[in-house]
Amino acid sequence: MHRLTGWSIFRISFAALAALILLVVSQSTGSVSAATPGYADPGGTCAGLTPCHTTIQDAVSDAGPGASDVFVFPGTYDETVDISATPASSISLATVDATGSPMPGTVTIAPGTGRAINTTGLYGGDVTLNGFTVASPDNDGIHLDAMNVTLANLTASNNGDNGIFVNANGSIAVSDSTANDSGGGADPGFELIATVDVTVTNSIANGNSHGFDIEAPGDVNVTNTTSNDNAGEGFEIDTGGDARLERVTANGNGDDGVDIECFELEGCEDRVDSAIVLDSIFMGNGSSGVDFDGDGDHHEPGGFYAVQQSIICQNTTAGFSQNSDIVTFAGANWWGHASGPEHPNNATPGTGDKVLDGANPTDDDGQGLTAGTAHFGVWVAAIVAEGGAATQGQPTVVRFGFPHGANGFNEGPGDPNGAPTFTASTDNGVVTTSGFVSSVPPEGFFRLEVTLIPENAGTATVTVTGPCGLDDTLAGNNVVLNVAAAPVEPTAPPAELPASGGAASDGGSGSLPWLAALAGIVGASLVAGGWYARRRWLR
Repeated sequence: MHRLTGWSIFRISFAALAALILLVVSQSTGSVSAATPGYADPGGTCAGLTPCHTTIQDAVSDAGPGASDVFVFPGTYDETVDISATPASSISLATVDATGSPMPGTVTIAPGTGRAINTTGLYGGDVTLNGFTVASPDNDGIHLDAMNVTLANLTASNNGDNGIFVNANGSIAVSDSTANDSGGGADPGFELIATVDVTVTNSIANGNSHGFDIEAPGDVNVTNTTSNDNAGEGFEIDTGGDARLERVTANGNGDDGVDIECFELEGCEDRVDSAIVLDSIFMGNGSSGVDFDGDGDHHEPGGFYAVQQSIICQNTTAGFSQNSDIVTFAGANWWGHASGPEHPNNATPGTGDKVLDGANPTDDDGQGLTAGTAHFGVWVAAIVAEGGAATQGQPTVVRFGFPHGANGFNEGPGDPNGAPTFTASTDNGVVTTSGFVSSVPPEGFFRLEVTLIPENAGTATVTVTGPCGLDDTLAGNNVVLNVAAAPVEPTAPPAELPASGGAASDGGSGSLPWLAALAGIVGASLVAGGWYARRRWLR
């Protein structure tokens, strides 16, 4: 009989205790765990995962009562998915590849008529959608009435009405999504209505009736997002909190590039607390590039308002306008000309885009006379290059700054989802642009950084070119570097060849290196054999 030692008893007791702890934990967490995931696959296999359904709707309707996940395998699904039909308290739909791993863009929902993804009435839970392409030629691509809504990696283009419509009794977060060429009437690519906050990042709305229509009594944050060539506004933002747009592009829209005003659903009782636009580009819009709108005092007088470090040019009515009795800081911008914006307080006078405020009142869009004060201060008026000596074939860094702005253009305005705002060229070799960097991190002056690799000795001219004349029409926009010839590497003397014409001389016998190598192999084998024999003897 095997005797239990003290150590053995301890190990058994410890194992029993661990098992008991796991049992208690599993029992305590079981009541709040998510429901069993569901799967949809038009081929009916789901890579062996169950429960497997051939339609997305069946997987949604079969979801458990808790927080439920539905994973959709690749294919085109000719159906309308009604989120309201799920018994789940909240639901997440995500696309996967053939193995079941997350993969955006592998699933298209394309009903012949009606909406691709829909709610019937208000769904009382949270909704997450990730990775789908939707096509609804006569309706909204996605139409949701729910609580908190999260949308990621969606494509909702060429839909008959809204690309994506969300009415959330909570917050909305949109990322990495596109809604182009949608909205046959007045419907935008994205219509986002929330009772709390709205966040949009890395998204695109081009060629729609409107780009983004956003309404929220809370805060609205938009970053790295593009809204070009829409029939109406690029961004129409109605907020009762803080509005912040950073690194956005709104070019070629039929109305304002950006229109920020009070929260309309509350009858303008909730005024805009603050409005900040940074590091962006607004070019060629049919009305104002940026409009702090409203029918008078629709912004908090004590709020902070700024439009800075942006490119604002070639807009039909004005580069910037405001209709409220507020103070806006609108410096450090490029207004389309080195002389600055057109405004009575500009002594030059400037011939760039207009700035409309109380000192330069014009009814820019039929909403009443402009009001308040816009301090456009110093503006970007030149490009200054920094560079030194270079060597043929070796990379060297050249930086271009915009000295009449507080921080240059920070990380750089432009279309984050398209062509770069600035391009660089050279007459000797190749250049690459690595973006905007700070020369003295973290609070230093930001500059556009370019890497040059000269092909020939002599000189190399590097030129940076931007929109609306922010290029070679300005003095100091290029830099000429002296390029030294590549250093000559010393060459080793040629090896002495044997008389027989074989390998390099080894002292008279070309076969000696082979003999030495063979001897080494034999020696190693003898040593290994002796070690193995000794191991056998010791055992």
